[in-house]
Amino acid sequence: MKILQGIPVSPGYRVRTAYLLNADGIQITEKTFSDPSRADAEKERFLEAVESSKAELYGEKERLRALLGQDMLQILVDYHLTLLDDKNMREEVITRIGRDLNTPEYALSLSLRRSIKALQGSDNEYLRQRVADLKDFETRLQRHLQGLRQESMSDLPVEVVIVARDLTPAQTVGLDRNKVVGFVTESGGPTSHTAILAKGLGIPAVVAVNGITNDILGGETIIIDGVKGKVMIDPNAKTRAEYEALEEEYNRAQVLLRTEFRYLPAETIDGRRMRLYANVEFPQEVDSAFEYGAAGIGLYRTEFLYTGRRQIPDEESQFKVYREAAEKFKNRSVVIRTLDLGADKIAEEVSNIKEMNPYLGWRSIRLCLGRPEIFRPQIAAILRAGAYGNVKMLLPMISTLEELGSAKRVIESVKDDLRKRKVTFNPDISIGAMIEVPSAALQAEGFADEVDFFSIGTNDLIQYTLAVDRINERVANLYQPTHPSVLELIRQVIDVGAQRKVEVTLCGEMGGDPLMTLLLIGMGLRDLSITPMAIIRIKQIIRNITFRHAREVAHNAMKLSTAGDIENYLREELAAIST
Repeated sequence: MKILQGIPVSPGYRVRTAYLLNADGIQITEKTFSDPSRADAEKERFLEAVESSKAELYGEKERLRALLGQDMLQILVDYHLTLLDDKNMREEVITRIGRDLNTPEYALSLSLRRSIKALQGSDNEYLRQRVADLKDFETRLQRHLQGLRQESMSDLPVEVVIVARDLTPAQTVGLDRNKVVGFVTESGGPTSHTAILAKGLGIPAVVAVNGITNDILGGETIIIDGVKGKVMIDPNAKTRAEYEALEEEYNRAQVLLRTEFRYLPAETIDGRRMRLYANVEFPQEVDSAFEYGAAGIGLYRTEFLYTGRRQIPDEESQFKVYREAAEKFKNRSVVIRTLDLGADKIAEEVSNIKEMNPYLGWRSIRLCLGRPEIFRPQIAAILRAGAYGNVKMLLPMISTLEELGSAKRVIESVKDDLRKRKVTFNPDISIGAMIEVPSAALQAEGFADEVDFFSIGTNDLIQYTLAVDRINERVANLYQPTHPSVLELIRQVIDVGAQRKVEVTLCGEMGGDPLMTLLLIGMGLRDLSITPMAIIRIKQIIRNITFRHAREVAHNAMKLSTAGDIENYLREELAAIST
């Protein structure tokens, strides 16, 4: 038996046969040609490949809808269609063919390198996964240029776990939903195609399993532990039996939770009512939030509108997206966060900006304040969407009161513009601040005078408090959500919110971790915004505890001096809960 470790991105367990998906890449065998008279024919071949790719994509979109419903994968298909319709991209390839006598295959590769290079090395995990989108787009067009077929996952003889270097939307279209029951990939992360597909299908997946495609031939028995991120090849009889039992237990619990807990309130035994909101990255995830019984959208990330584009999205296109979410949730809260990226990651027109340390550089609210042509259209779109539902605006990475004041002045200026244009909007929209840097947490009392709500972003708060790059594997052990200093900052913000009657929501990964539920509730937190999949599990814990006991747990935990001691104590308390 061989055990490999990866990153779990969709929970569950599977003991099945491994199916190795072909991982061969497409090669460019001819880069240039010498006869200029050949240029027109090569240009025509490129345009034909574009049209055949578009036809394929429209077919994929319908099949994905049948497979997953209105799922987030469709936006990836729409993204490819947008690229195919990109006039600048087409003209650049055509120019390279005619001017430089590049083959369409090579001209396409060269034209996309700039965008790919801009996203590679990003400090933002979401953006690093968008590199895969661009590469998949290129692979699709190259395949049509070279007349190659895409390997599919249809007509499989038995239930299998797919093993691959990575998965693309094109590969998943023919997926046999009754036979594909898990995924393991060598690359990818929490926002990779594999993660998105697995979550949409509700099947376990583990990504970033180094060397898995070299260790698997296909046909072996493989175990996926989608909770701990373990993958076992050719397990012994004892291990296989243990995981078969875990799989049965987990599946039974999921059926129970989806039926019994979906419509029940997140309320403790002694009557403490919590609100569980959903974090949303794509418009199609709004449906998943409904499915899992979310109280609303606690964090609507808007970065997808800006990445992989040659131009900044205009007000109208953003308004349509925000309005759709507001109308779906009607009177329930929809918290839309303004752009939270660096200048080098959002569009080619501003991507020439390079920084030595993007984590601490010109990003997020700093970028928006410096580039009003980016900030103002988004503010206008959010304000307009506020006329169609309970929309709130969230400002990220606020570190000083001066920044917050500047942002609020811009918002008021945009309101004046909308009045002059006689456009309907919500003039009384609630404004919130992300508390994700220590300076904001320490000055929470001052911020409470200026905003309607706080949203604690624990991912960055931990990172900035402990000076730890959370995506650097060399220091990953130092990224500690249970570190006493982190917990003290969170408690301070919660206390200020209670004293000043400012709503406080926690929207980082910590909120969706069952280990932290007792502690956060005991600190006095009432609102969590988590991934839709996590809502039922967290609700289950809440309904099996008392607020009184949670307060005791928080009190005891905060007396401990190390992250390890706190984590071990919380594990003991979680294990004692009857769920």
